[in-house]
Amino acid sequence: MSTKPEPGNEVEEVKEVTKDMKQLIQMVANTFYKAEEAVIIDILLKHPCIREDDLIELLKLDKKQVRASLEMLRKDKLIKSITKRRKGRGGTGGRCSKV
Repeated sequence: MSTKPEPGNEVEEVKEVTKDMKQLIQMVANTFYKAEEAVIIDILLKHPCIREDDLIELLKLDKKQVRASLEMLRKDKLIKSITKRRKGRGGTGGRCSKV
């Protein structure tokens, strides 16, 4: 089975999230997801790229619970994760989630 989309069914990545799209995303999150996932979406709409550790600190939830919620949102393609490497102090990178 081919993994390529059929002609006319290509998915285009959105580079900019408009006000109407943000409202739609919030409505979908509030309607179909648990409170934790809806709050994560709300935070990501305000801060499009946030470190996972900062998100955990903001939510005051267990790391395992936040990661499970993020994974569900990633699986449903509402968010995506990128890993950015920081230069300087120790060269440690951090995972950043984006809507």
